[in-house]
Amino acid sequence: MGGAINVVLKKGSGIRNNITAAVSYGSFNTLQSDVSGAYRNKKSGLTFRGSAFQAYTDNNYKIWGRFVRLEMPNGRMEPIETRRFNDAFRTFGGRFEIGFTDVKWADNAMLGYNGSDAYNEIQHGQYMTRPYKGRFTESQAHVFSLNYAKRDLFTKGLQLTFNGVYSDRDQYVQDTVTYNYTWLGELHRGLRFNNDGSVDTVPTRSPFGAQQGTPTMANINRKIINLRSNLNYDITPNHRLVFNHVFYTVDREDTDALRTVLDMSYRATNDLNKHVFSFAHEMNAFDQRLKTNLFGKFYQQQIDRINPYQATVNGVSTRVIDTIRNTKTTTGFGLAVSYAITPTIILIGSGERAVRMPAEGEIFGGPAENVTANPALRPEISDNLNLGVRLGTFNINRHHLSVGFSGFVRNTKDQIMQRTDDRLNEATQTSPFVNLGKAQAIGFEAEMNYVYHQKLNFNFNISKFNSLFKMRETVHYNKQVPNLPFFTMNGTAQYHIDHVLQQKSRLNLYYNFGYVDSFNITWDEVPYSRTPTQFIQDFGASYMFPNSRFLVSVDVKNFTNRAAFDNFAVQKPGRAFYLKLNYTINHF
Repeated sequence: MGGAINVVLKKGSGIRNNITAAVSYGSFNTLQSDVSGAYRNKKSGLTFRGSAFQAYTDNNYKIWGRFVRLEMPNGRMEPIETRRFNDAFRTFGGRFEIGFTDVKWADNAMLGYNGSDAYNEIQHGQYMTRPYKGRFTESQAHVFSLNYAKRDLFTKGLQLTFNGVYSDRDQYVQDTVTYNYTWLGELHRGLRFNNDGSVDTVPTRSPFGAQQGTPTMANINRKIINLRSNLNYDITPNHRLVFNHVFYTVDREDTDALRTVLDMSYRATNDLNKHVFSFAHEMNAFDQRLKTNLFGKFYQQQIDRINPYQATVNGVSTRVIDTIRNTKTTTGFGLAVSYAITPTIILIGSGERAVRMPAEGEIFGGPAENVTANPALRPEISDNLNLGVRLGTFNINRHHLSVGFSGFVRNTKDQIMQRTDDRLNEATQTSPFVNLGKAQAIGFEAEMNYVYHQKLNFNFNISKFNSLFKMRETVHYNKQVPNLPFFTMNGTAQYHIDHVLQQKSRLNLYYNFGYVDSFNITWDEVPYSRTPTQFIQDFGASYMFPNSRFLVSVDVKNFTNRAAFDNFAVQKPGRAFYLKLNYTINHF
């Protein structure tokens, strides 16, 4: 419920001693490599896990269509096919863990460190209306973690899980280029009318002094603590109590080397503290046919923001301190139920008051993500109802089929989303996250899984809903909320063949497709504010050699070279080819 994904990590006796290395190269000068290893001493339970990675790409893929245009000196806009030129990305890092698994005093007790470094060029703002050349961001992170889990702690049926993380993250954003550029990567030129009546073309400059607003050499330091605790207690085999607590705090300081000397002595501080308490009762009844989960949640979030700056008041230079402090609390609750009429026919339903507290980047902004601050953001509260049925798995000879269908209604108050303007224009380079107001989504989701002879696997899912703006006193009442794809379909087919070329080898073939119906990226429904229909197809193959250690794979992404876009009509890569080699050493 709520779209949660349960990720189960490898741990304990399931760890295989191995070292795995992989490298891949493909389109847009994309190079990725990683190496990972794990070791566990069966006698003592001493466990080590480590990994390292690097990635680089020029990201200079072709772009075309209605959202990328060449601005001529006279201001006329012409369609163009070109390549991105200021979008390179590189990163490297490593993760290391040491501790004990499957010992008397712990199922899992691990200390970890994760370090990374990244460089990312920024090609444009929120939309693709104007390209940048010279704006970039650098970031480094040092993350320390402690994980502990123990079943039957002190007494049978009591289980404790704890995850603690401390992060020290630094980010640098530089934007000092004063000239404007076109999508050809060249200086934009405008018309200059001379006194003698002649006309020249001259390079134009940004009205604010940099690619995105005023010049900046900003540093953002975040110190983050995230503590998650989970306590389960099985009262009886059919009743379980669950208690969760999440504590999250971020201490953020923002400075800019291009502020005046006096301003530089002032540091903007942005602090956020959040607590989430939840309690649930899980029940199984009628020989496991009825399963219920009744839960409640309490949220508390506090924001402290101090932004000192130098201002001139009545002709006098004065220090001004902009201070914001607020605390918000709210509650959520819900019930999820499933009932198995037969082992292959299961009815499911849930009702929930879901709460989403605004995140640190949404409240305080993120220069690298083109997001401006909005400390006044309120929690998003949604009343959700879901009803559905699961059918299967039906087994007929070598055929296995399962299907699922669910319908939902979501009435949302203060929906959090990045602000969308009425029209797409070059002034839209950044925007804050805002509370949309009232919105209602009514729709359905369906999924089908088919397996034949344990060789062919096919999965298909479809989702369609109308997300309508429900503020009656506005001009956008009952309009579809923009920047939200409301009709999508996805499918995957995989087929494997054994003993190809060599005994005990395996050839795996796959095909994926994704469909996204046209949707608006602004409130006004005009031709240049709507994405085209997207139908993206991938295919590939992998070959596992007989010793099961060496794997070669080839992937072709978007092989029909159709235009693909994100929610704000930023074009994603077209056709791309990748070759990957993977080698594993087991039982070293």
